[in-house]
Amino acid sequence: MNCPNCGRENNVDERFCEDCGAQLVDAADVQKTAAPAKSQAEIGQELVNRFSIKALQPWGKGFRYHATDKAKGDLEVFVYERPLEKEKPDEPNPLKLQWDMLKEIKDPHLPSVLDYSEEGDTALLVTEFYTGESLDEAMKTAKIPFPPERVAQWGVDLCAALSQLHDKKLLHRDIQPSNFFQRDDGSILITGFDRLCLIDAIPEERAVTPGFSAPEAYGIGDGKIDFRSDIYSVGASLYNLISGKTPLLEQRENFFVFPPFRDFGIRVDQALEKVIMKAISKKIEDRYQTIRELGEALSLSLKAEKPAVPVAQSGGSSDTALRVGIRTDIGCVRSINQDSCLYMDFVAYEKSEARECSLFIVADGMGGEAEGEKASSLAIRAISKYVLDSYLPTDIYQKTQKLMPEDVAERGKLILSEGLKEANRLVFEYAQQDISRKGMGSTISSAIIDGNTLIVGHAGDTRVYLINETITQISEDHSLVGRLVKMGQLKKEEALKSPQRSLVYRALGTNPELEVDTCSRELKPGDTILLCSDGCWEYYTDDELVTFFRESQEPQEICDRLISTCLDRGADDNCTAIIVKVGGGA
Repeated sequence: MNCPNCGRENNVDERFCEDCGAQLVDAADVQKTAAPAKSQAEIGQELVNRFSIKALQPWGKGFRYHATDKAKGDLEVFVYERPLEKEKPDEPNPLKLQWDMLKEIKDPHLPSVLDYSEEGDTALLVTEFYTGESLDEAMKTAKIPFPPERVAQWGVDLCAALSQLHDKKLLHRDIQPSNFFQRDDGSILITGFDRLCLIDAIPEERAVTPGFSAPEAYGIGDGKIDFRSDIYSVGASLYNLISGKTPLLEQRENFFVFPPFRDFGIRVDQALEKVIMKAISKKIEDRYQTIRELGEALSLSLKAEKPAVPVAQSGGSSDTALRVGIRTDIGCVRSINQDSCLYMDFVAYEKSEARECSLFIVADGMGGEAEGEKASSLAIRAISKYVLDSYLPTDIYQKTQKLMPEDVAERGKLILSEGLKEANRLVFEYAQQDISRKGMGSTISSAIIDGNTLIVGHAGDTRVYLINETITQISEDHSLVGRLVKMGQLKKEEALKSPQRSLVYRALGTNPELEVDTCSRELKPGDTILLCSDGCWEYYTDDELVTFFRESQEPQEICDRLISTCLDRGADDNCTAIIVKVGGGA
């Protein structure tokens, strides 16, 4: 039997496709439902004695009409049409089932069903009018997932609406982002009720949606579906909207594998991630037991105190709480991603005294076949280890230690300078072990945020920007064209197009000693820091970058848009960006 979803030939006794998990039906049934019946309605015609048709559009197994309510004038509606089954007169039309089950339910996140009629051989269901893209379409159009906090709020709305269904003993059974529509005010509308059924009348032949249907829908475990199956689908939908990923589809068992968000370079608050992962537990008994329980947990995750950078040592304030976005991409041309990036923060209390810092690194490997990706990877590991050891030393012996400056900025400069030099020695020594590694190295931009102080350590042409009312590049390009721009012999616009723009004269790992540039800045609420590789910044002017940061306040959303735009513009190099937003300023 051929799968109607992917085309795979399955055994005749299989209920679900071995490749994609879709429900298997007879070929005759596939043919019968493959296309909607021809509509007999015309523009201007009246339906249900109250609605005047203005436009007609095919919609699923029937038709969608754009019409006006005669009684209320400007009320616009959708009218769904399906042929009545003459061969099965005792079986109610699916639209009649939806009418009977939904007509008494009123919720701002569910479309109102307004009327039902059977006219001749046709069943008509009238619902409120809604427009716009589904969240699934919107995500594909923007080529980026949605900010976690926005998705969490949608989850709260989803649970509130579904609780209305569950209270009426109704299962949705087709919860997925393609059935969520975003209204102009940002709220969502839940659609897709073809599989709606009563809890005690679940069809024996179950339809599934690969990636979103619960394991029990495939017969895993005892195969019993209940309200927790909808809970799983909500969790899987939220996961998809945040990560842009669905569970792996190569094997049925892998449908239900959800890697942590950090595997995709996405930072999600721990409270929210914990809620989503509980909702998509493979075992039905490990999930939330009611949809209201899931909604309450999502609501609490939004109210939970977000991680902030403590400032006891630096004399700052709580206005220095950080929000972070991070992303890297191989680009459109290269065969391997030689960029590496890292975000790390820690807070340690010892005898009520706080020690803390946040560390950010972008490294752009050099050398092509000479293991540039190894150089950047070794660099971020060596620097992060040195920084952590400097803030939290573990030496138990009576060895003489370098005395750290009391001043926060000077201490940070010393730590980053020594950390980059240590990484340089490690990469250089590794390169000397094999002649094929000659030329390997990495440009590097690193930053520590200690309280309200930003400290930067840098070598090469990766960049660090400080963005507030204006944009300031606070790192210097150690490249040939960078030097010419600094000397006034080349304009910035010309440097972006120069064939020599990739020639750097200072990088980590190419020489036994490294000269490190360091600097510091005092941060204010609303400041934003951008660290990025040349594969990112070379696609933008300063004015364009400022525009990106003015259009959105969510660091991950900005980060994703920056990288996606690079890809749209050709991305002939790997592209990496880290964005740090300070405090709650605009």
